[in-house]
Amino acid sequence: MRKILFLLLFICFLSCQEKEIITTISGTIKDTEAKEMELEGINFSKKILLQANGAFSDTLDLPYDGMYYLILTDEKSFYVYLEKGFQLQLETNADDFINSLKYSGSGKDENNYLVQKNKLIESKYGDQSNFENVMKIFSVEENVFLENIESLKKKYVGKISFFQYKK
Repeated sequence: MRKILFLLLFICFLSCQEKEIITTISGTIKDTEAKEMELEGINFSKKILLQANGAFSDTLDLPYDGMYYLILTDEKSFYVYLEKGFQLQLETNADDFINSLKYSGSGKDENNYLVQKNKLIESKYGDQSNFENVMKIFSVEENVFLENIESLKKKYVGKISFFQYKK
C-alpha cells in the first residue's frame, strides 16, 4: 500500500511540473554582410548569429507574447509578433528587405499581416522610419485625419481576411 501511495504521489508530482515551451525563429536573409541581428522587446534583448550565407536559427526564452523588434542594421529592421511555442521561419533579401519578407511556420499569419499592413501604410505615407513621413499622418485637419484612418481601416480589413483572431 505504501509503494502504491508513493507511486501515485510521484506521478502527481511529475504531472504538476510546468512544461517548458520552446519558441524558435529561423530563416535566411540573403545578400547580407551582417554577422548578427538583434531581437529586442520590453526588458528583453538577444543577439542572433548569422551564418555566412545569411541563415540563422535560435531558440528563444520569451518573457511575454507580443511585439518584438528584429534589427539587422539601423536601416533594416522590422516588428515581429512572437508567442511562446511559435516555430517561426522567415525569408528575406537584404537588398529589398521589407518587400521580400515572407514568413512560414506557426505565427506566419500574424506576421504576414504585419508586413502587409506596413506596406499599405508606406504606400500612402512613405517610409515610417522617416519622422517627416510620420508627421504627414498627424499634421492634417481632424476630419481629414479621420477620413484617412477610416480608409486605411477598410483596406486593413481586406488584408486580414486570411487571418483569424485568436481569443
